[in-house]
Amino acid sequence: MFPASSWSQDAEWTIYNTSNSGMPYNGVAVLAFDEQGSVWVGTGRFFAVAGGGLAKFDGESWTVYNSANSPLPHNDHTGLAVDPEGNVWAGTEGGLAKFDRENWTIYKANNSGLTVNLVATPIFDNQGNLWVGSWGGGLYKFDGSNWTVYNRSNSGLHHNTPWALAFDSSKNLWIGTAGGGLAKFDGTNWTIYNRSNSPLPDNNTYSIDFDSRENLWIATDGGGLAKFDGVNWTVYNTANSGLPSNRIWTVVVDAYDN
Repeated sequence: MFPASSWSQDAEWTIYNTSNSGMPYNGVAVLAFDEQGSVWVGTGRFFAVAGGGLAKFDGESWTVYNSANSPLPHNDHTGLAVDPEGNVWAGTEGGLAKFDRENWTIYKANNSGLTVNLVATPIFDNQGNLWVGSWGGGLYKFDGSNWTVYNRSNSGLHHNTPWALAFDSSKNLWIGTAGGGLAKFDGTNWTIYNRSNSPLPDNNTYSIDFDSRENLWIATDGGGLAKFDGVNWTVYNTANSGLPSNRIWTVVVDAYDN
């Protein structure tokens, strides 16, 4: 009924910041939605040891959790996820937090199987196991009771800073690392892709996502955007596409495969 230009000019954007809402900090690091449609906002500045904590926005009201008013271990967020039971998991510069909307459980190097406190990208497999990356400590799997650690010394994981995690339809875990390229783990075997053995354009891979055709999209910090179908690679950069920068921090595929 209305021209598309009218929507694009007048109806698309609502801005939330510290001056007009309950947002605790203008640096938004990570987002996650729960089953009720509320958005959880992890704030921070990505290794700047800054941030305003964790905020929940239900469309009307804001609730803020930070290290001063809750057990949240750090105000700078590096990862965020909501599990199938509705628990919110926050990866921070100071540890991993689980929040069931009433109680907090904090996991750190001194009270859990974590070996470092700077963790990122919590993700769950179809059996409910938590997988979480870290900065320098390797990859962790947590079944609710036991922790399993994968690192360079005890597994085929080639780099101890796994940062981006995603599962494909065959239950393989794909791991983007900060400096070591990409890894695929099928539960037993590891396959490594990096600049020396593949067309991956950069070894810093901070974000990955799959489209409906099982293509893996890889955001790199300097090499542009790569697509991998399991055999063939396609690289998009500023020289061969309309991509405005070769430094990409986040990639996500929508329901229409955009």
